[in-house]
Amino acid sequence: MKLIRPIQITDTIVTSNSAVDAHANYNAGTTYAADAMVTHNLRYYKSLQASNIGHTPGDTASVAWWSDQGPSNRTAMYDGLVNTRTTATGTLTLVMTVPTAVNALSLINLAGVRTVTVTATKDAVTVYSRTVDMWDTSLITDWAEYFFSEKELRTELAWTDLPLVPGLVITTVLTGADTVGVGKFDLGRVLDAGLEQYGLKREVIDYTNVTFDNFGVATIGTQIYVRKFSTQVLIENSRLDMIIRRLDSLASTPLVIIGANGRYDSMIVYGLLSYSLDLTLCKYSYISFDVKGLV
Repeated sequence: MKLIRPIQITDTIVTSNSAVDAHANYNAGTTYAADAMVTHNLRYYKSLQASNIGHTPGDTASVAWWSDQGPSNRTAMYDGLVNTRTTATGTLTLVMTVPTAVNALSLINLAGVRTVTVTATKDAVTVYSRTVDMWDTSLITDWAEYFFSEKELRTELAWTDLPLVPGLVITTVLTGADTVGVGKFDLGRVLDAGLEQYGLKREVIDYTNVTFDNFGVATIGTQIYVRKFSTQVLIENSRLDMIIRRLDSLASTPLVIIGANGRYDSMIVYGLLSYSLDLTLCKYSYISFDVKGLV
């Protein structure tokens, strides 16, 4: 099982981002009507009153004038939430100059993405390039299904083979036929937590609000759910102290967890990790993990 501890992505390392924000930047000299929308400090704000001028969105003195509507489109993919997407028409290109050494990239909650291309350069020399087709053809077993079945696209992706070199310029290109989107984009370093054993158990925690009236008719709100799984890995006792120290340091830290030894996209989860150690053998030990996804 592999763990990715994401680095903090800010506009200081984002060299280029082809996504476009839906609303203009806030202008202190403009008078805004009620319900007007602006972008300020990478977030969207909605005007709560008419004749709104000189009240800076996000300031404590302006809470009666502006309501925070969430991250801007350009930054939604690295705002810490999985269910807020950055979207673009046709192609989304993101270029980052990463000062620290990273060797992993993950994309979670993708939508409409047909191909992903990642290129890394160092001093203008290409040191990594990889492209993947995101069509999921696993259920196509005959010609009838090939021509007439509903096509599906993968929604998660994680690569852990980038060169571990500081100062990489990493270009990520997502392409599709129409609107493409990504809910969570992360870069980080990989920790190999051990050899995963058979018997992983996965479930979904559903936070969707469902209410029933007096006649039993259900009203179902926006679908919100997270992934959860439990698994066990085998580690060599010669690595035990190092792994335990790192796991302890990751308590209550959001991670990208790659379960099932990376064989299935549905086992890629952005969430929190807890563990217990079973020190039973002379040369090997077992670590049991519980993974709970974040919204």
